[in-house]
Amino acid sequence: MQSRLEEDERSLEQAYQKLRVYSALDHRIRIRAIFLIADNPGVSFNELVKMTRVPAGKLAYHLALLKSEALVKFTYERRGKATSRYFITDLGKTMVKELRSEIRKR
Repeated sequence: MQSRLEEDERSLEQAYQKLRVYSALDHRIRIRAIFLIADNPGVSFNELVKMTRVPAGKLAYHLALLKSEALVKFTYERRGKATSRYFITDLGKTMVKELRSEIRKR
């Protein structure tokens, strides 16, 4: 009995985590940003602002949501000035592949 309960709890936790990831991708700006990061590993924050044409503050908010669900990660570099560079995570790659597959179906 205890084993079944533990199994159910694990299944619920996995479902909850997946819903959090889907929720993080539930906005056009975030989908566009994750696609750009997947296609341009190491893209800088300023480059993303230009590519998306989204104001910096708004884009920072959306990128923070993607980071919070481990879909993207970033590093700081110093070359004269500090620069944030964004990379896709393994989870992010999986989700981009899934999203692109869904888009192709339609």
